[in-house]
Amino acid sequence: MARRVYFAPGIMRVAAAGHDAATAPLQHLLFAEYLSSLKYAQDFVISLQANVTVGIPLPLPGRVPPILVIETGGANNMFVNLEATAFFIRSEANGLARIRIFNYRIT
Repeated sequence: MARRVYFAPGIMRVAAAGHDAATAPLQHLLFAEYLSSLKYAQDFVISLQANVTVGIPLPLPGRVPPILVIETGGANNMFVNLEATAFFIRSEANGLARIRIFNYRIT
């Protein structure tokens, strides 16, 4: 049975089911102290202008974390680029959007 949680001096890691937290590669870690991923989430309030696309950098480039849209602010188009480095939001009208980007994966 794999250790899902691993503690050592200065180290705290949590791995996805079936992976050993002490030896798991990055893609199988839910938390890792060296990634500063223990912070719960980042909240953003985005001022949207009509027909303007706004980009927000993702905390771990190359990995798409859970993204919660709290208020759309009238946004009608939201996407993550192919490189998984940013979340983009676009609206046809002015408004405020509120989103929360989590710094870890939920499994």
